[in-house]
Amino acid sequence: MNLEAWQNMLWAKKTYESTGIADRCEGDDAWKVCCQIALRAFHNQDWGDMDDEDKASNDNRVKLNAGTVMGQYYGIGRMPFYKRTKFWIIWDGTCTTILFPSEY
Repeated sequence: MNLEAWQNMLWAKKTYESTGIADRCEGDDAWKVCCQIALRAFHNQDWGDMDDEDKASNDNRVKLNAGTVMGQYYGIGRMPFYKRTKFWIIWDGTCTTILFPSEY
């Protein structure tokens, strides 16, 4: 599957956010923007802070349109303790979910 087909498939499906992500976005526009930027990167097959093996695996899964694809990103919100907060974006073949690792 090429990049355009991947993007079209993702945009046609639902995107969900976990309760933790939704709570963090509430009232924190900086965090919300971080999530939007990461989602855009994910749609462009930029898997964030993943090792080369995982990135290659994601690329192969997209190419074959098979399996779960995951990106790992770090968000920065307006509060100092939000800095470098890890979150994941996962595509399972039916929807995209943005969540914290502790919510997996």
